[in-house]
Amino acid sequence: MITGMMRITPIGPLLREAALEPAEVILDQRQLGYAARLLGLPGDHPAKLIIPVSLREGDLHAQLGEQPTDDRSWAAPSNAQGPWTLGQHLARNLATVIGTDPSAGFEKVAEVYPSTFPGMITVSPLEEAIKAAERNRPGIALWSDGSRLEDGRIGAGIAWQTLEGNWHTKQIPLGQGKEVFDAELVGAVQALVLALQWRDRGPVTVLLDSQAAIARLEHTRPGPGQALAQQAHEVAQQLNQQGRTVTIQWVPGHKGIEGNEQADQAAKLAATRPVRGA
Repeated sequence: MITGMMRITPIGPLLREAALEPAEVILDQRQLGYAARLLGLPGDHPAKLIIPVSLREGDLHAQLGEQPTDDRSWAAPSNAQGPWTLGQHLARNLATVIGTDPSAGFEKVAEVYPSTFPGMITVSPLEEAIKAAERNRPGIALWSDGSRLEDGRIGAGIAWQTLEGNWHTKQIPLGQGKEVFDAELVGAVQALVLALQWRDRGPVTVLLDSQAAIARLEHTRPGPGQALAQQAHEVAQQLNQQGRTVTIQWVPGHKGIEGNEQADQAAKLAATRPVRGA
């Protein structure tokens, strides 16, 4: 690369002129990517053990003596001096950029036989989806949603209408350290669980406005939301065994559709409440 600068030019200005990133920045990025890949490995993979258990699994509910006393060196103040082990160094770098409280740990990844959702998944064009959401359908219809407050607290909500036309809701507080994506999945899964608990033997439809969550429910491959997708597949399979068909249906959000609005309000209310058992 020809920059036109003199041979005695300091490295800093030379890198800027050549539009090159400093080696430290490149190294930090690669270390973050490596740490993220380690956390994405199945729980029994030996390489994953490089990351400290207090970051992998969190220490929110850890009992005294359950985790090594020196396992939290990565959480020392930013001006603390090493030396750090490889795992502590990677954890320290990762914790500075994730932007959320890691005390609850990271989602566990499992190696499973790939499966597709045991039911129907419907994502229609906007106008068609609005009409489909407003249409009467046989069996049970449950609406689910997720919400996140500005302070990071999230919640999931479920709504359903009785034969008499009355609306009922369920709020599921989830606390901090998660994303709206997680809340959307929790809402859909818990809607299926509710349907399984009811005596009705008709078909089940769960309507939600998150296409990302719906796409996650289509499969159980490793990735964000895998555990919840697995749970959804298991519950849907149990419903199938009862002779009940299951449909996951996309509904456009904030279009004045009553079921979606009821679930949205339930999710917002859930986010304001403390996590049960916390």
